[in-house]
Amino acid sequence: MLELFIKVNIEDKKIRKLVGATIFIWNLIIYSIPLNLLEYRIIKIPDSFLIYYTKIVYYFLKVLNLNVDLVDNNIITLDIIFSITPNCIGYKSSLGIFAVIMATPTKDIFSRLRWAIALTILTFVINFFRVSSTIILFYFFRIDPVFLHNVLWAALSSIIVLSMWLWFVRKNKKNMVY
Repeated sequence: MLELFIKVNIEDKKIRKLVGATIFIWNLIIYSIPLNLLEYRIIKIPDSFLIYYTKIVYYFLKVLNLNVDLVDNNIITLDIIFSITPNCIGYKSSLGIFAVIMATPTKDIFSRLRWAIALTILTFVINFFRVSSTIILFYFFRIDPVFLHNVLWAALSSIIVLSMWLWFVRKNKKNMVY
């Protein structure tokens, strides 16, 4: 957004890239405010949303014929309780991809917004797969869900978000401001 207000005609490429990086960081700070408000629990995700999200995961697992039970925002299978917490719904990766795309200084803000919305939705779908696959892999192969969720999927989620952003940058290279 800052790139819309700052019009600098700079010949030196190093200074031009520095100005572009500064604008990107400034925009990222601004667009990350909703993420920080949720992360520090200033804004709380409603319990009704967690229960609804849990029901969606539960019904998906039922379609796959897994023996699972549902209690509030908990999915129970093989005597293990999988609690769907605010961190499980994928708001960090979804708001993160939204912030990093909106922070990237391009000439067309509406194109950025379309990309950000599309990739945020895709991130929610990937997160649904993350939660479901953690339960499925535990159910069939008894793989430690803590390792799957906190290590493997945490790393994969970061790589996926970074890859999405790099894809956006590559597709919009000619549209960059600096």
